[in-house]
Amino acid sequence: MKQQRDSIPELVWNGNISVEVHQKENSLTYLANLPRHSYFAQILEDLKQLFAPKAALEECWLSSGKASIKWHWPVGVLYDLLSLKDPESTTALPVLWHLDFHVGSFPSSLVVPMGSMETFRSCFFNALKESDYVRNGSSSLVIALSKPETDSYWNSLLNHDFYDYRPIATKLFASKSRIIPLKFYLGADAPIVQTSASLGYTLGHVLHKQLPEFFPSDVSCSLLKPVLQGIVLPLSISTDLMNRDFCYPDGFLHIVLIPISIQG
Repeated sequence: MKQQRDSIPELVWNGNISVEVHQKENSLTYLANLPRHSYFAQILEDLKQLFAPKAALEECWLSSGKASIKWHWPVGVLYDLLSLKDPESTTALPVLWHLDFHVGSFPSSLVVPMGSMETFRSCFFNALKESDYVRNGSSSLVIALSKPETDSYWNSLLNHDFYDYRPIATKLFASKSRIIPLKFYLGADAPIVQTSASLGYTLGHVLHKQLPEFFPSDVSCSLLKPVLQGIVLPLSISTDLMNRDFCYPDGFLHIVLIPISIQG
C-alpha cells in the first residue's frame, strides 16, 4: 500500500516542461526538458553563457510573449499560468514552450534581478520558511533541519533527486499541523491570492469560501477550473490529498485558475 501511495508524488515529481529559448538576432537555440518543480534560476547562467557570456547575470531575463518570467517561481506554475493551455483539451498535446532571452532593459518593476545562485538559494529557503510558518505558526521545522538535511534538500532540487527530496519533504509537509498554505493565480497580471486552509475539507469548499465570485458552488466549476502540477483537479479532492501528493518543494500548493472557455 505504501508503494502505491508514494507513486503519485513520484509521478508528479517527474513531470517536465519542454522549453525552447531564443535571443533576438541570434541564431543559437537552447532546448531543455525542465522539471515542473525546478526554477529558471537554475538555467539562467547557462543561458547567459550561451547567448551573452560577457553580460552580468543580473542584467539577464526571460519573457514569454509579453510576460516577464519570474525566475523564483516554479517552472510548472509559470507554464500553467502563461501558456494558456487547458490540460483537459484534446488539442493540448506536448509542445515546446517558446521563450525569449534578454540582456538589459531589465523589467525591475516586475522581476527581481538574480545576482547569483546564492540569491536563488536564499529566495527559495525564505519561501520554504514562509510555508512552514503558515503550517505551524513558526518556521521551526525548517530552521531545525540539520545542515546535512538542508544541503540534501537543496541538492535534491538542483539534481532532480526524488529519493533525497521525499523524506525531508514529508518531514516538513506532513507535520501535526492541520493547516496548509495555498496560492491561487487568477492570471498573469492579477494579484496572487495567498491563503491557508484546513485539512479535512474539499478544494471546492476552499475555493467557494475564498473566491465565491468565481466559484458560486463548491461542487461544480462554472467560470474557472483549478490546475495544479499540470492537472485539472476535481473540486471533490481533499485538502489532505493535495497536501500529501501535490506540494511544490517550497511547501506551497500553487493552483492556477484557468477560464473554462480556454480551448487549449
